[in-house]
Amino acid sequence: MNKKIKTIKKRVKRMRPRGIKSMKQDEFLETMGRLDLIDEEIKKEKELYEIRIKSLRLEKEYLKNRFKERK
Repeated sequence: MNKKIKTIKKRVKRMRPRGIKSMKQDEFLETMGRLDLIDEEIKKEKELYEIRIKSLRLEKEYLKNRFKERK
């Protein structure tokens, strides 16, 4: 039984690419939390840019109509 566990651990070590260390669960959860915060920030910025694009389109339409009225 003990021998099987050792061979499984060796296989897992071989499968993991070099340079990537195994993370403890706390570190993993902390990293995932940071990624969630980054995702939320990106979503907020995306919404702000979408609002900005909509306002620019409305401004463009307004100016276009205003220019037509002047002629």
